[in-house]
Amino acid sequence: MINIYSFNISEDLNKDTYNELLSFLPQEKQQKINKFRFYKDALRSLVAEHLVRYSLKKQYHLNYQKSFAKNEYGKPYLTEYPHIHFNVSHAGNWVVSAISNNSVGIDVEEIKPVDFEIAKRFFAKEEYLTLLNTKESEQLEYFFKIWTLKESYIKAIGKGLAISLDSFSFTLNKDIIEFKSQQFKTKHYFKQFLIDKKHIVALCAVQNNNYQLNNINSNKLKLSINVNN
Repeated sequence: MINIYSFNISEDLNKDTYNELLSFLPQEKQQKINKFRFYKDALRSLVAEHLVRYSLKKQYHLNYQKSFAKNEYGKPYLTEYPHIHFNVSHAGNWVVSAISNNSVGIDVEEIKPVDFEIAKRFFAKEEYLTLLNTKESEQLEYFFKIWTLKESYIKAIGKGLAISLDSFSFTLNKDIIEFKSQQFKTKHYFKQFLIDKKHIVALCAVQNNNYQLNNINSNKLKLSINVNN
């Protein structure tokens, strides 16, 4: 079972709660969050930091103040616990994290108008042609289905944008997601769902496990912080 933890930042977080959550993060994380120009960006980053820590404490009873290292591509990991894999993503009103005993990647995106030139540049040829041939009313959702799947994959293998997004492709047939690549042969499994009408989530893992979605609010975060840290 892969646990996905989610947090909707449209929840009313007052300034006291924001400052309390901020104060529990390492100093360098606080400084990074305080540099954001827009409050919503800072809030997403703040919640992302806490959601990962909450997830790890909930599932593995790890200390809330754990520090993370990063690989050469920027993917965070726990040096003391190489068997624990986690990933986090945020967009629009949602922050999501995934926790697993094996490599995992997750991506959430807000479904909103986008320039399809992005697809022309980053999608594989067959994906872009499918987008053009998709009914106009369904094109936007198709774009974000492909985009989140691609993001979840490169995050799962931990190499980020060092991998060209058009070097692999996805074919969608109802609930069946088919992955194709001449370059990458390791088997991965994908899940995808709408977390609400305007946000889509994709999950990539090396095992075909079911997932469980756990919705978290600020009270749960604060409680987790205050219980034996």
